[in-house]
Amino acid sequence: MKKLLTLCLLAMLGSGLMAQENPSTEELSTLQQKVFFYYVYTDLNEASKQVLEEKAALLLKYPTLKLQINGHSCSTLNKKAQKISEKRALAVKDFFLKKGVSADRMSLSSFGDSQPSLAKDTEYAKIKNRRVEFQLL
Repeated sequence: MKKLLTLCLLAMLGSGLMAQENPSTEELSTLQQKVFFYYVYTDLNEASKQVLEEKAALLLKYPTLKLQINGHSCSTLNKKAQKISEKRALAVKDFFLKKGVSADRMSLSSFGDSQPSLAKDTEYAKIKNRRVEFQLL
């Protein structure tokens, strides 16, 4: 019986029926890629959708992975920054839900403008601060 079970497992591995348990370094890099937003918008732009498509495919490939989704905003928005960062994180979560990733695999946080990627008050820094970042849990 033990020999039969071993043969079955080997056959499954050889046929690709058993999923790889851990993502490669390249796949981990894809999972940690940021997505960016225009000024006060919370809608996903086409470039962000492409990045999220790749992430969704990896999340479906590795069903044990869990993701922390962190929304951010730039300092230009003042009091609205927190709400906009929440909506950005939620837009990403909704995208993943529509692709078939279960809600219990995602956690959301929003930081408003409290954790800038670049602390300078330049237009370039503001663009880089309007983002959603990802962390594997």
